[in-house]
Amino acid sequence: AMLRDEGISLKLDVAGDGPFRQKIVRQVEQLDLSSQVRFLGHLSHDELLARMGAGDWDLVVLPSVVADDGAKEGIPVALMEAMSFGIPVVSTNTGGIRELVGDDGGCLVPQRDPRALADAVKLVVTNHPLRRAMALAGRRRVDREFAIDVAVERLLQLFQPAPRPTVAVR
Repeated sequence: AMLRDEGISLKLDVAGDGPFRQKIVRQVEQLDLSSQVRFLGHLSHDELLARMGAGDWDLVVLPSVVADDGAKEGIPVALMEAMSFGIPVVSTNTGGIRELVGDDGGCLVPQRDPRALADAVKLVVTNHPLRRAMALAGRRRVDREFAIDVAVERLLQLFQPAPRPTVAVR
């Protein structure tokens, strides 16, 4: 709604289901955003990946928060997958998200700050060179740091037995 009021035209697809869906649907209706927001419900992993690969989305936004009990995201696979397809990401600086996004793989904002989130989305959708740079940096980062072969190699190195010290016997 903030971006609409600033003259920024966007379409938003909300994927997933859960206990907050009806509350979000009501909020979308109250803000008169029903023509801009589409609720996709649960998407299978294969469908989600196929749609990312087909270029259905120009940006993935994951406004994660730390729960009241302290639970938080590790490294969200949804963001990693988006970045692997060269889709820029906007998320919150919670849990392990900074470890994934780094300094140039996306925009990070404080949790529970709708203005900061809206400003980050506006920046990415209106600044084409930045969006392209973030997309490339995010893809490179996932390929370099989080690809399965890289992760396996790191794990193998961690589990290698330490070399035995040489003991001289006289």
